[in-house]
Amino acid sequence: MPPGLSDVTQVSAGILMTLALTEDGTVAAWGSNDFGQLDIPPGLNDVVQVSAGHLHAVALKADGTVVAWGDDGYGQLSVPPGLFGVTQVAAGGTHTVALKSDGTIVCWGNGGYLGTPPVGLTGVIQIAAGDPGSYALSEDGTVVVWWAKGYGLPVIPSGLGAVIQVDAGAPHAIALRDDGTVITWGGDGWPLPAGLAGVRHVAAGFGHCAVIADFPVGTSDAPAAPRAALIGAYHNPFHLDTSVRYELLEPAHVRLVVLDVTGREAVRLVDRTVAPGSHVAHLAGSALASGTYLVWMTTDGEFAGTERVTVVR
Repeated sequence: MPPGLSDVTQVSAGILMTLALTEDGTVAAWGSNDFGQLDIPPGLNDVVQVSAGHLHAVALKADGTVVAWGDDGYGQLSVPPGLFGVTQVAAGGTHTVALKSDGTIVCWGNGGYLGTPPVGLTGVIQIAAGDPGSYALSEDGTVVVWWAKGYGLPVIPSGLGAVIQVDAGAPHAIALRDDGTVITWGGDGWPLPAGLAGVRHVAAGFGHCAVIADFPVGTSDAPAAPRAALIGAYHNPFHLDTSVRYELLEPAHVRLVVLDVTGREAVRLVDRTVAPGSHVAHLAGSALASGTYLVWMTTDGEFAGTERVTVVR
């Protein structure tokens, strides 16, 4: 890891290299440089998201344009001319997927063998790219997949819904549901750890998965869960909509607000007594200008958590 690296807001890992995005919009990279994965384009700044493929890297800038570097053996770096209005990027094994502000999806790489998104696909709020496969999560909590031959990847698990995040690896996929549970498919049917629950974030890698959960799985002396927790915002950065998830162990007056960089309240999402359980508040990007904001949560007047979110146009 580069000495002195700090103020990191996001990381992404490929096969032999890692990317880090810092608060000032610059990118750091370390690991193998056999295919130029570490050769960050000079002057690259104003970055709001990074994504690492197997041997290539992709960066999304605040102006909605995309920059790619590293291995170009399958056209991974051939960003379509004139591509703009991008709100999210996902780098797969040898291809890249981009989600635009109008809800359309653009793919490139893999020697041109990419398949096409399903006809009529709308309301997409998040994308993922694996090896193989491209994925889209719709605002209704359903997942679709295309160009994912073999390993059972094209078959979405029966009844899968209420999904708030999806990720894809090689050769498998993982989905996080709004109740904090996880489901996987593809690969060789690797079992999930017994008792896995309270998951906040999922990630799929090369032959493995990782999650952030409230406490270690299988521990009998797990710490008592807090009475309230702000779990996170999915998806982030975002353009159309993001889902802010929070949990309560007991009834409480929840105040969930969005603050701008000056600390001024920009949006009030929740300000009422809420029953125990897992809850989701939807934040519309149309209510905010481009930039970074802080989601702030209190319960019965006590601090419960914060989450940084970024709106891109």
